[in-house]
Amino acid sequence: LRQFGDELPERVLCKLEAISRNKKGGKRNNHSSYDEAIALLDLQPNEVGQLCSAFKLGHQIQRCVSMLPRIEIECLVQPVTSNILRFQISLTPIFSWHSRWHGGAQGFWL
Repeated sequence: LRQFGDELPERVLCKLEAISRNKKGGKRNNHSSYDEAIALLDLQPNEVGQLCSAFKLGHQIQRCVSMLPRIEIECLVQPVTSNILRFQISLTPIFSWHSRWHGGAQGFWL
């Protein structure tokens, strides 16, 4: 969530990072930090505010988390011959787009 430093106070970011480190025993892992940030969307805004001791910022924190790039992937695999497979892949964005943070396009590796 550090990329939203203009919108979230430093103390809130530090508090969220400390909570994340405490869950992992002091170790940092970018993938689990991302998953933990996304998990904040499952909470109510007032619960997010209580979690980081910023009661009025719960909604703003969730808005920033909802802008983290995420996609839903559906894949259908069909055999064509014994050596050839057909893949039909559907990618659906499940995040809020904001040109300030994402620019004109957002790339994903497949």
